[in-house]
Amino acid sequence: GVEQDGFRVIYGNILDERSMQRAQLEDRTSCLAVTTNEEVNLLVARTVAEDFKIEHCYVALRKDRPHVTETLVRGADAEVVFGEPRDLELWDVRLRRGTVSLEPWSLEVRPGNLDLDVRDERPFAVLEGVLLPMVAQRGQHAAPVNSKTLFRKGDIVHFAIFDEQRQQAYDWLEERGWLRVPDAEAAEEELTEKEPAKAVDEEPERELTPA
Repeated sequence: GVEQDGFRVIYGNILDERSMQRAQLEDRTSCLAVTTNEEVNLLVARTVAEDFKIEHCYVALRKDRPHVTETLVRGADAEVVFGEPRDLELWDVRLRRGTVSLEPWSLEVRPGNLDLDVRDERPFAVLEGVLLPMVAQRGQHAAPVNSKTLFRKGDIVHFAIFDEQRQQAYDWLEERGWLRVPDAEAAEEELTEKEPAKAVDEEPERELTPA
């Protein structure tokens, strides 16, 4: 479990005052509510935001039970984690059984020379149940993939990929300009060896998310 990976685990009801004290929420800047109960997730986000002034809250929503809408989440000053509602029970079972792999992929081609916007393009909705975007990284900054995440060339996204459909996920990602990080690093090294150094046209930096 996560305890074996070095994470601190607190057992109890997160909405209980004693559990919140033990979690030292007053020292936290972000909160992810990712149980399979979306109503509880929203309540947790509202509570910690109001009582502990936590700035960045992320709520997991269920695709099969749209009782909590994205509008309600944003009304609670939170964002939808994973970019959009997902099949939370399915991924919960797979993660517990160890039938998924966590892999970093780099966006090497920006379709149409435009930023890929999770809110509009729903870029990973097509492979629902095959891959789950979890964390986006740009340079030294990392944040959960959420409903405000914008991708651009060079960004790295850590995906949970269902092992039995790994090749389908690979084909789909590669067709859309994504490369597995080891492959992307090798390609970059090869290019550096072949080409002389040259000036790079810099783009203004933008945050992946307000986290």
